[in-house]
Amino acid sequence: MALFSSLESFGKRTALISPKYGVLKYLDIINYESKLKEIIKNEALIIIISTNSFIPIITYIFAIRNNCKVMMIDSKTKIEEIKKIINIYQHDYVILPERMYKETSFASNKKLLSDYDYAVIENIKLNRNINKVNKKISLLLPTSGSMGSPKFVMLSQKNITSNTKSIIQVLNIRKNDRAITTMPMSYTYMLSIINTHIDVGASIVVTEDSLISREFWDTYNQNNITSFSGVPYLFEMLKKLKFEKIFLPSLKTITQAGGKLDKNIIKAIYSICEKHDVNFIIMYGQTEATARISYLDYKHLNKKIGSIGKVIPGGKMWLEDTSEKIIAKPGKKGQLIYEGPNVFLGYANNLSDLIKPKKQIKKLKTGDIASFDKDNFFYIEGRIKRIAKIFGIRFNLDEIEDRMLKLNFEIFCRDSEEKLIVYFDKKYSEKDVLMNLSSITRQNKVAFKCIKLSSIPRTNSGKVDFGKLGKI
Repeated sequence: MALFSSLESFGKRTALISPKYGVLKYLDIINYESKLKEIIKNEALIIIISTNSFIPIITYIFAIRNNCKVMMIDSKTKIEEIKKIINIYQHDYVILPERMYKETSFASNKKLLSDYDYAVIENIKLNRNINKVNKKISLLLPTSGSMGSPKFVMLSQKNITSNTKSIIQVLNIRKNDRAITTMPMSYTYMLSIINTHIDVGASIVVTEDSLISREFWDTYNQNNITSFSGVPYLFEMLKKLKFEKIFLPSLKTITQAGGKLDKNIIKAIYSICEKHDVNFIIMYGQTEATARISYLDYKHLNKKIGSIGKVIPGGKMWLEDTSEKIIAKPGKKGQLIYEGPNVFLGYANNLSDLIKPKKQIKKLKTGDIASFDKDNFFYIEGRIKRIAKIFGIRFNLDEIEDRMLKLNFEIFCRDSEEKLIVYFDKKYSEKDVLMNLSSITRQNKVAFKCIKLSSIPRTNSGKVDFGKLGKI
């Protein structure tokens, strides 16, 4: 069955809850879908500039159910970058916050609908894309955080549906479950949580409030949350706030993905979960695999701390050496390879990439170095490419360095388990470096560790010596 095909049967069940707008039943979503059908043509290319609010979620559900092609981008992306992406892909419709519509040149486009602080506008242009975009494409997700890169992961209906069904099975998600938004919905992990809960008729509390705000916890405590999910940074914050805050009597499951979580934090959460009879599931995934690839079953967590577990139903996972030969010996490191129906269709950098014929990519080279133990539990050991995860969101280090160079800051980045380490010449002000890094990545300054150097170590060929940098 296709994703969200059973919505009509959920009727008056609660679907979405907002501290600002109240409750939406599934019947309300279906009725709203009728409004959207009147103004958005079938198979249109849509971009949703998303916040954690009703209209982005409703429009996303509508797009999936009506064969539209939907691109997601976070509203924190700089407006200049958003315009650049719209100019490159020439979307038929733009779904954006009302404030953004009023404050920018988007107002020159025809507004078709306005509700819940959101506007649906028709993108006025000469060439329409309807029916041109490859029919296999269903969803486009960004590859590099919120920096406004035009590179997107292309996902099919089959990709999304298969991964959603696998996660529902693994986590035993049922219609009485209730999640809460803890990450931007444009982030593949959060979107996966939305997919799994809506597909079974469960409910989601939708909030833009931060975990450090009183408003978030007031909302959390009032809504009988059964599932809490987060990336490592969120759990690091919770360590300071005290983990006990999330353990409501209704809580059944905690999931973590988006990067490697500190082992001491895992042990602390596991200990409290034992007392409260709550399942703590560690997961691993990539946008190119539609979200999640593996999971560590709670019953094995205590003995396998640090592991990403085993592959999800329907998938295969193995290691290959540099010659692409399969590694069969436990403890030996190699690149983690994944195969499954949730592997993406490829990358898009422009509109023409969406029109070209698409073939299912059979195997995904994750770019992660891993090992497995004698019981076939996998462990991430490092990365091949210069990719880092900052608060669970993936960033290309080369892109960050290039963007900073355009601002006249020559910096060099190195990933670590805790923070992104940034090296730069002593002539730069640390305050200025941090300010611009935060602006480019849209991440908090605490994500970065700055190291000033009297000189940058280089190889004989003049290239930066990252080996030496790593020892500083």
